Amino acid sequence: MNGRFEFFWMHGRHVAEVAAAEFDYWHFVLSQGGCITASCPWRLIRDGHIAISGDDQGQQFGLPAPVDAVSLVPSLLAESVIERVEVREGTADLIIHFDHSFRLEVIPFSSGYESWQVTAPDMSSIFAQGGGQLCSVPATSSSVVTATSIR
Repeated sequence: MNGRFEFFWMHGRHVAEVAAAEFDYWHFVLSQGGCITASCPWRLIRDGHIAISGDDQGQQFGLPAPVDAVSLVPSLLAESVIERVEVREGTADLIIHFDHSFRLEVIPFSSGYESWQVTAPDMSSIFAQGGGQLCSVPATSSSVVTATSIR
């Protein structure tokens, strides 16, 4: 349920770059502008199975080299564009559906902290607040103008 919050501008874009600012602070930079920032668990689903998650970053798993999610996510999604975006009611899980059977799920775990932020090219933002609420900040203001519960 997205309610009054619009994500249509994301349709047709792809993840151009991924950056990990800290262990649990991720930026998914979109083509043609815009960014998804996650400070909570995330996972990339391919064909219904977990392809990679933020928790995999730097893990060896018996492989020749540690997992590099920063490089792997853009390469996995190189040919995939966003088809639709949904926010799960009650939890504010952000689910971004790509073509080629990919889905990026950003999963809030805190009842108090902001978990994710979607910033449009015009710098307007939508935030997932603790407890399953969303709020937005327009491009021309630093004050929160819209807040609603999606429970």
